[in-house]
Amino acid sequence: MTNIKRIAFKDTEIPNADTLATLVESIQLVKKRSPNLDPQLSGLIDNLPSPRQIKREFSVEECNVLYETVGYLWKELTGQDYISQQSKRPAPETLQGNYWMMNDGLLLHGVNHFSIIKQNSSLFATLLNINPMVMQEYLSAPPNKLIGLVIRAGGIRIFISKEKKFFAQMTSETYGKWGRDKVRKYDFENKIVRIIDTKVPFKSWKSGIPIKL
Repeated sequence: MTNIKRIAFKDTEIPNADTLATLVESIQLVKKRSPNLDPQLSGLIDNLPSPRQIKREFSVEECNVLYETVGYLWKELTGQDYISQQSKRPAPETLQGNYWMMNDGLLLHGVNHFSIIKQNSSLFATLLNINPMVMQEYLSAPPNKLIGLVIRAGGIRIFISKEKKFFAQMTSETYGKWGRDKVRKYDFENKIVRIIDTKVPFKSWKSGIPIKL
């Protein structure tokens, strides 16, 4: 049996049930798309409760306990130690800078949008179903070409200014399926979403038709 190390988190860093369910969905998706995954990790993932059960039934204490296993799995799958910084949805007043949103709410934060993808390329390829060879090809291309690839695959590009102005770019498909609902939940006075045309080459933040939410 895999030896799971206890991961210490401050109480304020434990995700709520909805966020934890999203993390479990992402981990299960990684397993589904990784046929050569270590059998011990695969077994742990198989034993995770369903996202629906987490949302409907889990108490704060149960989320706390489950988060230790989820944190361990996330580190093993992505090589990242800062799961709480990536998966939490911080309070609106603490959000600032560059983010990618994937899988119905999973947030990744970084210095810029290109570097976030570059540092987490395997995770982006898996969660957005991008061919790894295509991802590698685009990693050596100009930044906007890689950013456009991720948006077309279902990622949401987000920037929040110091003045608390919210900007996002996504496809119309992502917007209709879940992007609009997620963006509306963020309490910012100024929110602009640009819907990009997948048939037109992506160029910059000016790409796409603006919608004010």
